[in-house]
Order: sequence, then structure tokens, then C-alpha cells
Amino acid sequence: MACVKEINYEEYKELIGTSKSFILELWAEWCHPCKIMMPYLEEACEKLNACYFFRINVDKNPKIIDELNINSIPRIILFVNGEKTGEIKGFQKSDVIIEEASKILCDSPE
Repeated sequence: MACVKEINYEEYKELIGTSKSFILELWAEWCHPCKIMMPYLEEACEKLNACYFFRINVDKNPKIIDELNINSIPRIILFVNGEKTGEIKGFQKSDVIIEEASKILCDSPE
């Protein structure tokens, strides 16, 4: 069972309207680094089981690109109380994702 949940732009907008802390990966199907990073993102999600992990396909949800000022993918963005608090650019392994995600206060997934 996948730990990282795929969402769309509307679901993203709902999330930033909550007080949840979460990690959002921006990706595309044509992006090779995005594909090879997915297992590392899943591993980080499993190890940080008190964090919400989401991913959004930028080709299917182009509004996200302008809203978050994205000029390259993969990109991981950390949110606390609906506010962007950090980001990780480019391909990263799970240890980097875990280190950065550990800096935010995570909520317990439902």
C-alpha cells in the first residue's frame, strides 16, 4: 500500500486551508528523476509515519507551477499551517527527505 497519496490541485488548495503539516512532491510522468525518486519518497513516508506525504502531477495540475513558482522538478515542498516553510530541489534520497521533513512538526495521519 502506498504511503504517499496522489492529489490534484483542488485537494492541494483544501490542504493549505487546514492546520496540517505536510510534505508535497511536484512531479511529472516524463521526469526520469521523479520516477527514480519515488521509492525514496515512499521510504521517507514510511519512516516518518506521523507526516502526511502527498504528490501532485504538474502536467495534470498546471496552476500549481505558477502558484508555487516552480521552475524545475522534482521538487519537495514542506508546509506548516498552510504556509510553505521549506523545499528540496532535485533528486534526493530518503535520508535527505527525512532530515528536512523532520524539521517540521508533523501531524498524525488519519
